[in-house]
Amino acid sequence: MMRTLGMAAVMALIAGTASAQPTITSLGTGSPAGVTNGGTHISAGGVRWIYNAGTYSYESIAGFASGGGMMSTDGVYYAGTILNNPQVSGNNVTTVSPAWSIPTSFTPAPIATTANIAARWNANTTTWTHTGGYANNAYHNALMCFGIGNSGSTINDVRGMSANGQFMVGQTYISSYNGTGTAISVTAGRFRPYVWNAAGNGGAGEAIVLPTGMTTSLTNNRIRDGRALAVSADGSVIVGGQEPNQSTSFDNPNPDGGRPIVWRWNTNTAQYEATYLPDYVRSTNGNPITRNVDSFYINAAGTIIVGTSGLNETTGGGIAKWTWNAGTSTWDRELLGGTLAANPAWLPPAVTSCGLPPTLTPTGMTEDGSVIVGFATWSTCGSFMRGGWIWHQADGQIKDWYEYCQEIGVPNVTTEYGPIDIDNNPVVVGLPRLGNPSSISPDGQTIIGWQGGNQIVIGAVPWVLRMSGGPSCVAPFITTQPSNTTFTRCSSLGIILNARAGGTLPITYQWYRNGQPLANGPTGNGSTITGATGSQLRVNFATAADAGDYHCVMSGCNAQSVSTTVVTAALDSSIPAPANDICSTATAVGEGTHTFNICNAWADEGFSQCITSTGVSDNGDVWYRYTPTFTGEARFQTCASSFNTTLMILDDCGPSAAVLACNDDVGARGLVGTSCNSARSLISRFPVTQGVPVLIRVGALGVPTGTGSLSISVAPPIPANDDCASATPIGMGPTAFNLGEATDDGFNFGCATGGGALVSNRDLWYRLVSDCGGTYTIATCGSTISNPMIHVFDSCHNLNLLACNDNVGSGVTGCTSNQARIVDLTITGDVLIRVSASGAGVPSSGAGTLTISGTPLTQCCDPDVNCDGATNGVDVEIQELAVGGVLDDYCQPDPDFNGDGAVNGLDVEAVELVVGGAPCP
Repeated sequence: MMRTLGMAAVMALIAGTASAQPTITSLGTGSPAGVTNGGTHISAGGVRWIYNAGTYSYESIAGFASGGGMMSTDGVYYAGTILNNPQVSGNNVTTVSPAWSIPTSFTPAPIATTANIAARWNANTTTWTHTGGYANNAYHNALMCFGIGNSGSTINDVRGMSANGQFMVGQTYISSYNGTGTAISVTAGRFRPYVWNAAGNGGAGEAIVLPTGMTTSLTNNRIRDGRALAVSADGSVIVGGQEPNQSTSFDNPNPDGGRPIVWRWNTNTAQYEATYLPDYVRSTNGNPITRNVDSFYINAAGTIIVGTSGLNETTGGGIAKWTWNAGTSTWDRELLGGTLAANPAWLPPAVTSCGLPPTLTPTGMTEDGSVIVGFATWSTCGSFMRGGWIWHQADGQIKDWYEYCQEIGVPNVTTEYGPIDIDNNPVVVGLPRLGNPSSISPDGQTIIGWQGGNQIVIGAVPWVLRMSGGPSCVAPFITTQPSNTTFTRCSSLGIILNARAGGTLPITYQWYRNGQPLANGPTGNGSTITGATGSQLRVNFATAADAGDYHCVMSGCNAQSVSTTVVTAALDSSIPAPANDICSTATAVGEGTHTFNICNAWADEGFSQCITSTGVSDNGDVWYRYTPTFTGEARFQTCASSFNTTLMILDDCGPSAAVLACNDDVGARGLVGTSCNSARSLISRFPVTQGVPVLIRVGALGVPTGTGSLSISVAPPIPANDDCASATPIGMGPTAFNLGEATDDGFNFGCATGGGALVSNRDLWYRLVSDCGGTYTIATCGSTISNPMIHVFDSCHNLNLLACNDNVGSGVTGCTSNQARIVDLTITGDVLIRVSASGAGVPSSGAGTLTISGTPLTQCCDPDVNCDGATNGVDVEIQELAVGGVLDDYCQPDPDFNGDGAVNGLDVEAVELVVGGAPCP
């Protein structure tokens, strides 16, 4: 006989039956900060989760700006900051006399409405109430607090909320003295602890500053800064710290620095009074240590405090519990420990071998203080790694949170929340995705947390863990919906869509476009998909074909699934498509600069035939039809473009078009005197005929950024002495040169002399004319070009290197160290000088001066024709024999001594005259 299931039974099957063992549920996204008994409400900054009968709802809190995340135990009130509206004002005083005195009048200083101010959100009315300003009264003035101030972006923030939501505490910025006490400014930078009472001021709410002591330093005459961290349900007990960011210890009985404080309400004086929590004191003199004070919690009754505590003379990394002793009216301190009972097995060897104990930080406690949770930060001797911990009063041990969850049998904790390797396979060693607890319910039955710290595990999710009675299957529920988006070729990240669901893990994701499932990899239209089965879909190098409607289906336990809203990825209509997107509509241009936007240039015709960039492909193009106004050589360049380009010159459109010239990267040579990124394109010289058009294709490589520029100009002439064979004759004195339009001779000489480069480029050639030779200095001192190089050769044929220099070095008057100079070079005749730019890069300027100085020889002949070292009558006799054909003792290369082309008696007379003191013929 068939039974009909009731609706409650059906819902139980769908949601999953409650389990007696612990259960863990993904919260999808966010950083949960507070949880109620039963986990009915979970809070984070600006969002909340609501649990009801095995299902969750997730919602954002409108108006939230930042911070906070705490809530009342009934889930009605939430803490955070909102924009300063209605606007509050601080106070300024331009002159305080005498210094440090209390002013009698103030100038209001409205604080920007863009600043954040602490506020409380009421879930019943869905409204925010901010904490407002601080009155200039005798109480606040005595604390050197002259009304509200700001830190530049924050008026005050909230660090704690009472269990009933009536009180909030935190840190406020105040109008305070400048460094000399002669003026008061709303932005002077002081911060103080405060408490806000929603029932104060006749129910309108009232904020007051909590007292801190005067600094003991004689050079720092002011009240100490402070921060309130937690408050009891009735607001009578508040815990926090003085100078909470100051960890340096001063060895005196009342040091300036971080110390935990308790403020108790005195009904007789109707004020809060501050006392220090008992903490570690120095064994040598009983003085307290100071440290960072930022993690303290108090129960609703105001009788138990949990927080960090000093362990020894210098360390404040322990965990302690303070219990109020009503009989003695003091706090009894119990040190719970400074490290875990044992290092967890998931810690990598790099951490355990480092040998440093972890720093412990509490994040929550139960009402009776019997259970405390928190996180441990280990040093890896180079970075930091965070894991969770839990302490139970029953055994007094601080245990690793992940291993504790394994111990109590949390389902799927190893496979879904354990460490993973780079292939997403479960491993034993490595940072767990589970992370650490961030809060615990007052009854200790529900714990929330997330993975955070310096090292983040991609894909780790926030969670809620119920010790018992939780659902074994929570259907997926959406916490992040994708949003409509627009894109162009210039969208550097393409299309990015995010979706996230909470629920019982594992949860699978599948993205769809226009109703069709997507897969990772190339799409076939130029784009590539990643994350098709993940929470973030990316369409890299998205093209027009990728526009469409997208949604994601997320599936979880019991084959239950949920679908996101359908969103549209569309081309950005605010950027028009260029009219010259195709060759047939090429823009007619002449010489000049022509700008364009390639972002919506989707029509690709052909491709660049000269791409040298590794792993980069064409991604859009525009076309121009250039008609020259002259006959000669034209220059084409894209230096003013903001992205990687290619440049092609063609004779026509279509597949039969011939490529006449092509360039991808201008490279290191660039353009002298023009800022030109090496990834831009340059066709330096291309022959053109007046009135005969050519087609120009400008392409983008990789992801363009939008603005492009094509410049067409008459190519400047190549210098006449660009080649060795056409070297310019020069003599003594300066010669101006400019390498801007110089080319290379097809070889590349470096010069290690003087610590110089091993490569050079852009050369010009000069012939030093020296009939008789001599000793010369060749230099570029005083040149504009920053790093030239000089080579000297004997001829253009064998290029026998005689000398070279790159850097002259320091200490040469009138010559910077990176100029070139060859000193005292002895030559016997003409030599060739090559001037070039040192290195492979483009010089900022190619202009310079080549200066020749030294002592030329005025006598070119040598009358010592027998080379015996003496010039005398014997040389005349040897010359006469040589004329007669006897060359046995003649050492000169040619007996034509006078160089007239004939060997005869005139050569003998010439030798005789020179031996007698006459000049060379």
